[in-house]
Amino acid sequence: MSHSDGTTARWIAVGDSFTAGTGDDPEHGGWIARTAAGLIDAGRVDELHNLAVPGVHIDAVLHGQRPMLAEPAEVISAIAGANDLIARHCDMPEVLARVDQLLDWALSHAAVVLAVTCPNFPVARSGRLPYLPERIAAINDHVQHRQSAAGDRLVVVDAHTLLTDPTLWSADGIHANPDGHALLAATATPLLEKALTTTGR
Repeated sequence: MSHSDGTTARWIAVGDSFTAGTGDDPEHGGWIARTAAGLIDAGRVDELHNLAVPGVHIDAVLHGQRPMLAEPAEVISAIAGANDLIARHCDMPEVLARVDQLLDWALSHAAVVLAVTCPNFPVARSGRLPYLPERIAAINDHVQHRQSAAGDRLVVVDAHTLLTDPTLWSADGIHANPDGHALLAATATPLLEKALTTTGR
């Protein structure tokens, strides 16, 4: 779906390994790529530019990936912060402020923004990182509050609820496997289609 002025209806993805597709099979390339392929087939967007880099913290997304967007996009997926939460030392108020910066930027540059709740990683359930569940709860409350305030333009996929089954995870306990990626994509696709329709896209 190109715009009347000839510009391309793009999806720009920024983030870490969750967005880059780590854990999925190479054929599909992750749930973001799977979802974008469905939207491209449906004529809702023309192309995906996935700028995500595995392992990065939210500051690297803000300062390294965000500046690479020169023009507005139809969809921006702005998903980061999990690597900050897993780190032993984490300033939660600072992380939440960075989440706000990322979402504010995305909402100012896209018709529809995609975010997620942070999954309850198997490593968080193992007791090896006892501080992690409290941090996950804090960032999820924050994202859900932002969604309530932003309305239809901010789509939030509830990965925390979706990815509870251990069979959806890779052996490392921090990346979804192909089944997990497929479930995320199957959930995200109709939500984004509805949001794009609501916003007149």
